[in-house]
Amino acid sequence: MAGCGFPPRINGAHVRTTVAEDGGDYTRAGTVVIYYCNQGNLDFIGGPITCLTSGHWANSDTLRGCSDCRSLYDAGQVDVGAFNVTPNSVNRMEVRCKNGWTIIHRRRYEGVDFRMQSWESYKNGFGARYDDYWIGLENLHILTQTDNEILFTLDLGNNQIYTLQHNKFRVYNESTNYTMTVSKDFTCSRNMTQSFLGFYESNNAAFSTIDKDNDRASFKSCVSYNGPWWYNKRCWTKIRGMNGFFEEMAIVLTDNNINIKLFPVMRAEIRIRRIKD
Repeated sequence: MAGCGFPPRINGAHVRTTVAEDGGDYTRAGTVVIYYCNQGNLDFIGGPITCLTSGHWANSDTLRGCSDCRSLYDAGQVDVGAFNVTPNSVNRMEVRCKNGWTIIHRRRYEGVDFRMQSWESYKNGFGARYDDYWIGLENLHILTQTDNEILFTLDLGNNQIYTLQHNKFRVYNESTNYTMTVSKDFTCSRNMTQSFLGFYESNNAAFSTIDKDNDRASFKSCVSYNGPWWYNKRCWTKIRGMNGFFEEMAIVLTDNNINIKLFPVMRAEIRIRRIKD
C-alpha cells in the first residue's frame, strides 16, 4: 500500500492526525491531518487533508495558511520577517510580522515617495519588504474585518521614541473610500493635554490621495498640503511629508488643539494586531 509521506509543510503551522504515526512519518492511507496555528485555536485556513491509497494527500490544494501575524506568533513563530497569511478563505497575502503585530507602514529612508503615490498605489501597496513600505488599503481592509489595535512608533533620534496606541481600528472597503474607524481611548508615551485626541481626529474619515481628495476641509486640500492620509476637517497629520525636518505623525506630538509642534522624525512605523476574542 502506498504511503503519502510527510504532509505538506506550511510556514508557521503545526499538524495533528487522527491516525497514529508509523515509523516516525505519516504513511498510512486514511490518515487525516489537521493544521493549526495555535493549540486550541484553529486559525489555519484550509484542510483537513487525507492520505489516499494512491499515495497522495487529498484536499492539499485547499491549504492557505495562518490567518495573521498574531496566529503565527501564538503558534511559536516569533521571528521578525515576511510570512504568507490568509485572513479569510479567499485572500492570501504576504505580510511583515513583528512579535505578533502586522507592520502596515514603515518609513526609514528616502527611497520611496509616499506623498505623490496614486490612489491605485495606496490601494495595492508599495515599497520594499525590509525598507520603506505601505501594505495597501485593500489588504488593510481584509486584515481588519475583525477588530484590531493599532500602534504608532516614532523615532526622533537621540533615543527619543514616542508611541501611540488605540484599542480598536478598522478599515472598510473601497466603496467607502476605505473609511477608517478607531476607538477614542488610547495610550501614549508622552504626557498630553486633556484635549488631545490622538488618531481619533481621523475617525470616520475616508482616505485621500493626490489624485482622489476625500477630505472634509473647506479651506484647502489636506492631501496637497500633507500627503495621502485619512483626513476630516483638519489637516494636522503629516505622515507623508518630506524627509528631514518634517511633521510626520505630528498628531502624536501635539500639545493641544491649537499649537502643533514640528519635530524631525527619523523613522516611523505603524502596526496592527488582531484583538483576541
